Amino acid sequence: MKNILPIIVIVLLATAFGAFFIISKDKASQPLITNFEECAEAGYPILEIYPEQCRTPDNQLFTKYINLTKTEFGSPVTLHINEQTIFGDGLTTTLLEINDSRCKNDTVCIWAGELAFQFKIMGGNVNQDTKIKLGTISTKSITSNGYIFTLREATENTSTITVTKIKGDEPVACTAEAKLCPDGSAVGRTGPNCEFAPCRNSTNQIGRECAGPNDTNCPTNFECKPGCGSPVGYEGEPPPTYYCQLKGYIRNCPICLAKNTLIDTLQGTVPIQDLKIGTPIWTVNKSGERVIGFVNLVSKTAVPLDHQMVNLILKDGRTLLVSPGHPTIDGRTVGDLAVGDLYDNSQVLSAERVSYTKEYTYDILPDGETGFYFANGILLDSSLR
Repeated sequence: MKNILPIIVIVLLATAFGAFFIISKDKASQPLITNFEECAEAGYPILEIYPEQCRTPDNQLFTKYINLTKTEFGSPVTLHINEQTIFGDGLTTTLLEINDSRCKNDTVCIWAGELAFQFKIMGGNVNQDTKIKLGTISTKSITSNGYIFTLREATENTSTITVTKIKGDEPVACTAEAKLCPDGSAVGRTGPNCEFAPCRNSTNQIGRECAGPNDTNCPTNFECKPGCGSPVGYEGEPPPTYYCQLKGYIRNCPICLAKNTLIDTLQGTVPIQDLKIGTPIWTVNKSGERVIGFVNLVSKTAVPLDHQMVNLILKDGRTLLVSPGHPTIDGRTVGDLAVGDLYDNSQVLSAERVSYTKEYTYDILPDGETGFYFANGILLDSSLR
């Protein structure tokens, strides 16, 4: 027995040393990560947010550094990949990638090829991340969102461009559309942005309280309809007051979003009814840059049985079901949008009114400089102000 004990001790020590050696070797085999580039080169997952982030197996996050310079409109600026420049009105331009399709030496090609560059633009007149492409042959200049982007010089590693802002002092011809006001009158478009003129106040017809659906004391061509109620629903909220309203007029309330509208958050898209106060979401600042914000207010508003929504369809495929009175990012309401209008860097294909069968509509208010948020990928203002 005395001879066996030392052997057992030696075996245990050898086993422990071997395990320690294997663990140490495994740790040593893992690359030392100190920045985004090293993390990406090691093959670890990249989070598709802006700026991009790379996550290591031990949950360390490394953010992609973007070199930022300041440039005057009309002045040439040379960018390497991932370099970014900002202009006086807040427009930022980032060189994302370079594609070299030029025909190689001693190769027979049906096309000579070119150097092509992809940029991301944001801020200024641009309300959402937009990508543009310039090339040494196909597209040397492009106009987008009120700017002219021109390729001046190109190498395998750099792109030299100039950006010119289109002047906005040219006269604008407004359409002959009219908007029906609650008192039965109509107003047309006016002003530099062709917005509708405000409806006049009417103290003796619209806005007069009435008793309910059976009240027949409203003026001719008016009917007793429920008001909007509180924009932020709460437990025990009393029913909305009834008012005299023009027959056939569609009241723009509630002015919120349909159930299951997807909101861009740091954890991906989340149905609007599931958001809580304090949830981190994506918003934009005054320069139009996508930044992190936190939900300050949430709303859940009951809708009348005859409530209608706008089924908004944009040319780039984005769609949204939203109340007509919901505010847009450019001072209008969704109900003001018409086929052919430009909104959020796309064209309106359809803005048809449809019936809404859910019991509630929803809205949120993020903190930050604008209160804007992304609903089904479309940038909107909040009604909770």
